[in-house]
Amino acid sequence: MERDYLSRRSLLQAIAATIGAAALPVGWAEIAEAARAAAQLAGAKWSLLSAVEASDIDAVTAQIIPTDDTPGAREAGVVYFIDAALATFLSQLAGDYRAQLAEFQAALRKQYPGVASFASLTSEQQVEHLRGVDRTTFFETTRLLTLLGMFALPACGGNRDAMGWKLRVTYRDHPDDLANARFLQDRGAEILEAAGALRVTKAPVTEQTSSMHLLGTCRMGNEPATSVVDKYHRSHDVPNLF
Repeated sequence: MERDYLSRRSLLQAIAATIGAAALPVGWAEIAEAARAAAQLAGAKWSLLSAVEASDIDAVTAQIIPTDDTPGAREAGVVYFIDAALATFLSQLAGDYRAQLAEFQAALRKQYPGVASFASLTSEQQVEHLRGVDRTTFFETTRLLTLLGMFALPACGGNRDAMGWKLRVTYRDHPDDLANARFLQDRGAEILEAAGALRVTKAPVTEQTSSMHLLGTCRMGNEPATSVVDKYHRSHDVPNLF
């Protein structure tokens, strides 16, 4: 049974409380010093994690941002950022996170008897196992830390050689999105014609011909566990933020 040590919300709050000057009785100089300390620790040796823990976390991060024709989390040294951050400016999260990792590893051994670690699984087995735990606190925490380590300032101990900033991001429109766009375009034309428009022009709706809210935005829903904003575009996590 998963123990709810650390929710995504509490993790975000902890990070905000740790690196936000307004929430700390210290200034930006102290925060910068903490980041520099993490950067000095990152990659030199394991500051907090054991070699087995680090190996499993590295394997998880490599599935979250895999290596293909561009560098992934492994090349960016994300696991070193996670280790250094938990040993320094995110130290208040370390105990809970390591307990979650232990539960993740115990569940793995139950599913794959005789397997020594997550890192020793094949890539296909790793993906299969992660699909079964992608709603757990451990995975959500690791995913967030992976993104921080991949795209943070290199001075903070992650994003080795600024690899995270060199990723090529592409997208393709889903057929449902195109169908919805055409439907809305037709309804808009009907409204204009009913209002007396003398001429209504409709541009063809094809792949990658328009930018929509599905690009770089947040999931909307009623449950904080599965969405970022509610039906009124109000943040679940931050009061009065729309």
